[in-house]
Amino acid sequence: MGSPDQGSNSIAVGIARPWLAITMATGTVAVLELVRQTTVIRIFGAGAVSDAFYLGVAVPAAVGGAFQSIGVQVLMPWFCLSTVRDARKGHVHMSRLFFLLLLAMVAFVSISSRLAAGMAHWIAGPAIRQDLLAEVLRLSLPTLGLAAASATLSAYLYAGERFGVSALRRAVNSVFFIAMLLVWPSRRTASGLGLAYLAGSVVELVWLAFLARPSPRCMWSRGAMDEWRELGKLSASVALPSATWMVGALAHPAERMMAGYLTVGSVATLSYARRTTLALGRVLADGLNTVLRSKASRAYAEGAPQGIAAALTQGLRLMLLVLVPAATLVMTLRLPIAALLFGGALFEAGKVARTGAVIASFAAAIPAFGLVPLLLTPLYAAGDAHTPSVHYLLFLGFNLLLDLVAVRYLGILGIALAYLLAAILSALRAAWLLQRRGPRLQVWRDGRFFAALALGALCLSLASSLVYTSLQLIVPSGGWGMLLAAGISTLIGVATFALIETLLGVKELRLAARWARAQISSALARRGALQGGRTR
Repeated sequence: MGSPDQGSNSIAVGIARPWLAITMATGTVAVLELVRQTTVIRIFGAGAVSDAFYLGVAVPAAVGGAFQSIGVQVLMPWFCLSTVRDARKGHVHMSRLFFLLLLAMVAFVSISSRLAAGMAHWIAGPAIRQDLLAEVLRLSLPTLGLAAASATLSAYLYAGERFGVSALRRAVNSVFFIAMLLVWPSRRTASGLGLAYLAGSVVELVWLAFLARPSPRCMWSRGAMDEWRELGKLSASVALPSATWMVGALAHPAERMMAGYLTVGSVATLSYARRTTLALGRVLADGLNTVLRSKASRAYAEGAPQGIAAALTQGLRLMLLVLVPAATLVMTLRLPIAALLFGGALFEAGKVARTGAVIASFAAAIPAFGLVPLLLTPLYAAGDAHTPSVHYLLFLGFNLLLDLVAVRYLGILGIALAYLLAAILSALRAAWLLQRRGPRLQVWRDGRFFAALALGALCLSLASSLVYTSLQLIVPSGGWGMLLAAGISTLIGVATFALIETLLGVKELRLAARWARAQISSALARRGALQGGRTR
C-alpha cells in the first residue's frame, strides 16, 4: 500500500495534467482576444468611439457568456444522458433547440433597430455619444440570438468530448474581427466595429453548425410529443440557475454604464483593465475548476466523500500556487503592462497611469475570482444549484451597491476596488459554506503552506521590481525595450517564487521539479543514444 504522500502526489498529477491541457487551449484564445482589444485601442484610443463600442457590446457579450455557462452547467449533462441512452435522441434534442433559437433570433433581428435607439437613450451617460452607441447596438444586439444558438451547439459537442472546438470557435471569432478592421480601413467607425463583432459571431455559429450538423427534419420526427415534453421539463428545472447567470452577467454592463458618467474614455479604460487581469485569472482557473468539478461529481456519484475532500484540497493548493504569484506579478508590473498594451499617441501617459491603478485593483481580486467556483464545487456535485445561485446573487447585489458608493468618490478606480472587496467577501462566504455543507479540507490548518506562499509572493514582487528597474537603464527605450524588460523580470520573478516554495518544502513544487528533472534526463538519454547510433 502506498503512503499518504504518494496518494496525494498522484491526485495532484491527475488534476494537473488535464488542467494544463485545457489551460493551453484557453490561453491561446485569451491571447487572441487581447490582440482584438489592443487592435481597437491602437486604432481608436480611449475616446468616444471605443467607449461606444465597449458599452454597445457589453450586454451582448455578457449575456453570451451567461449562455455559455448555462450550456456547460445544464445542457451538457443533459446531452450526455440523452446521447448515452440513444445517440439519435441527443441529436434530435440539439437540432430542435438550435432551430427554435434561430426562429427567435429572426424575430429579434426585426426589432433590433428600434430597440437599439431606446437602449442607447437609457444606458448612455453624459460622457457617451448616443448616436455612436446606437450604431453599435444596431449590429451587436442580433448577436444575442447567435450566442444562444452557439451555446447549444457547443454543449452538444462537449457532450461528445470534442472539447477543442470551443477554443477554436472563439479564436475564429477574434481573428475574423481583427481581419475586418485591418483589411477594410474605411469601416473603422463605430458601425464598422459593430459590423466586425456581428460578422465574427456569424462565422463562429457557422463553424459550430458545420461540426454539429443540426437537421431540420428532427423538428417533426417520430415520438415528437414525448421529446418535446422532455424539453419542457428541462426548461422548468433550470429556471433559477439560468436566471441567476443572466442577472449576474449584467454586472459588467452596469459597471460600464456607471463609467459612462465619468470622463470620456472611462468605459474603454475599465474594459481594458478588466480584460488584462480577470481574463488571466479565467485562463489559469477555468481549466482547474472544470477538472475538479468532474472529479467531485464522480466521487459524489460513487459515494466517496473522502475522494471529494482529497481532490478539493489538492485543487485548492494548486489554485493558490498559480493565482497568488500571477496576481502579485500583475500588481508589481501594472504600469509597464498598461503602457506596453495600450500606450501610444491616442493613449497618453495619464491614461496609462490610471489604467495601471485599475489593473492593480482587479489583479488583487484574481485569487478570490478563481477560488469561489472551486469552493462551491461540492454543492454543484451534489446537485444543489439553489445555494450557489443565491450566493452569486448576494455577491452581485453587494458589488453593485459598493460600485454606486465608490464611483462617486473614487471614479473608475472605485469600481475596481468595489469589485475587489466584494470578491474577497464572496470567497470568505464560499469557504464558510464549504465548511458547513461540504467536506472539511485539511489545507486550512496548514499554516506552513500559507506562510511559504506569502513569503514567495513577497520575494517575487521584490525580484521582478528590481530587475525591471535595472533593465530600464540598460535596454533601449520604446515598446521592444519595455517588452524585453517586462519579459525578463517576469521570468526571474516566477523563478524566484518557485525556488522559495521548493526550498520551503511545498510538495507540489518539489513534485514539479522532480518531473522536470526526469524529462530533461530522458531527453538527454535519447539524444545520447541517437548520437551513439550515428557514430557506429
